[in-house]
Parts: sequence; structure tokens; C-alpha cells
Amino acid sequence: MRASRSVIRSLVCVLGVFVLLASFVGWIEPIYRSSDAYAEDGSDVENTANAEEQTLQISGLGIRPATNRVKLDPGQEHKDVMVVKNESSKAEKFRVYAAPYQASNEEYEPDFSTANDHTKIADWIKFEKTEYNIDAGAEQEVPYLIKVPQDASGGGQYAVIFAETVVDNIDTKGEGQTINVSKRPGLLIFATINGEFEVKGSIESQTIKGLLFKPPVSTEAIIKNDGGTDFIAKTSISVRPFFGGKGVYSSSRNYEVLPETTRKIEMDWSSTPQLGLFIVESAVSVAELDISESVSRVVFVCPMPLFVLIIIAFILLIVMIVARVRKSRELKKSRQED
Repeated sequence: MRASRSVIRSLVCVLGVFVLLASFVGWIEPIYRSSDAYAEDGSDVENTANAEEQTLQISGLGIRPATNRVKLDPGQEHKDVMVVKNESSKAEKFRVYAAPYQASNEEYEPDFSTANDHTKIADWIKFEKTEYNIDAGAEQEVPYLIKVPQDASGGGQYAVIFAETVVDNIDTKGEGQTINVSKRPGLLIFATINGEFEVKGSIESQTIKGLLFKPPVSTEAIIKNDGGTDFIAKTSISVRPFFGGKGVYSSSRNYEVLPETTRKIEMDWSSTPQLGLFIVESAVSVAELDISESVSRVVFVCPMPLFVLIIIAFILLIVMIVARVRKSRELKKSRQED
């Protein structure tokens, strides 16, 4: 009987620890809830939903739009314009040119030098002028022509139009040795050439780590494009407390996935508290492929020192319970012998 009572008291202690943690999580919940919006919609550079309203700015030069998506026929000539603005306080001279655009790895680091079958459009882009002078605060229209060959294959074509200026020479060592530093914002061209091509791809995986020793809560999705043109993957993350209540964070973003590439997309909750127990959901959808998948997982965020203390406490508790049970059995056995 005494052993049973001891076990019950031990279990009560364990439940008390859980209640204490739950109470602490509940106490800090209003703090992070008030610091984050319930929904946050955004996009990276590849989101073209409002491309005409976007302006990409680097140093003193800005361009608009940041992205241009067009559909073209073989043999077609397409005229378009980008606008370059001088945001600096002095006149600038810049040149324009086209280069291939591809992704070099799963992290999608841009590659502006490697040419392949999907970057031929860089050679199809022609300019009326390649050099311009622009006053401080002024805007300059830069016309360009995309001349598609008659024998162009159907599918996606990708390039970037750079507006590049060279700043003053910089003395790197104080010894008269100088280098030229250039700055070049770029307009991304996403073109689809009408013809025979396949839109094909898959959601390879979605991963959510269940135990984190430090923030932030994050998700990871791997998306593969096996087709002949790009598609847009919409990814989202949502977080809600494990012990109930409203969602504390939600965000969605659109990402371009180029043909014959695999893209790793990571999303995180930057304001994740140091301690908490949450239910995290990751969702991915590709409208062009009519596919969508979602996964959810319980995520425990706990600093390493506290996690170690919790583990030690549970081990000691188990040892104590086992010792009490053994002692109870020994007492019972000795009484029976008597």
C-alpha cells in the first residue's frame, strides 16, 4: 500500500511538472502572439503576382518591373521596356546587357553565366542602345526587343537584363592599387515559347523538426520540376499552441521552380519563443500540376540546459520509483516469511 502511495505521489509530481510547463507556455503565449501578425503574406523575388508594381533597387540604381513574364510564338518579335531610375545624388552612366538566368543548386543561388537549352533567350534580346547617361533622381526608359527564332523549341526560357554602372575606383590597400566596383540590378525574364512541352513535377518531401533547442520553428519542402517550363509553388507555414488557442503565426509565399531543377524551400517563424509546445503545419501546392500536400507535427522548443535538466529529473524519478517498488516487494516478502 505504501509503495502504491509512493508511486501515486511520484506520478502526481510528473503531472505537476507538465502542468508547470503548460502554465509557463500559456504565460508566454500572449507575449509572442501580440508581437506577430496572425497572417503574413509575402513573396520572394520570384513571386510575379504584382511584377508591374515591383521595383528592384541596388545601390544607386533601381529598375521596374523586377520580373517580366511573357508568352511568345516561334518567329515572334516582342517589344518591351524597362525603366531605370537613378536613386543617387549624382549623375550616372550605365550599360545594359542580357545574360542567362538559372539556379545553381537546391538553395537556388542565381547563376548568370551558365547557358543551357532554357537560357537561349539571352541571345534573342536586342537593345536600341546599350549605354545611357542618367541624371540624379531621373528615370530612363530602356527599350528592348525579344526576337524569337522560327525554329525555337517550345518551353521555358529564362534570362536577366542587367543595368550596370561602375563606381569610382577604390584603393584597396592604400598603395594605389585600385579595383572597379560595379552595381547591377537585373530584370528577370520568364518566357514561355508556345509549342510542344510538358508541365511535370512533384513534391518530393516536407520536413518539420520536432525538437528544437533554439528558435526558430521552421519547415522545409523539396520540390522537383521534371518538365519543360517553370511553375509556381505556393508554400505556407502555420503555428498554433499545443494546449489550444488561436494560431500564433501564419505565412505563405510563392516560389518559381525552373525546369529540370530541384528547389529546397525553407520557411520559419522568426519570433519563435525560447520555450513552447506547438502544432506546426506545412503545406505546398502547385496549381499548374493540380497537386497539394500538407503535413503537421508537434514541435517542442526548449533550451538545451533546461532539456537536460528535464531528462535528468525524469531519470531520477524513474530510479526512485523502481527503488520504492523493490523495497516494497522486499518488505512484503519478509512479512510473508515471518
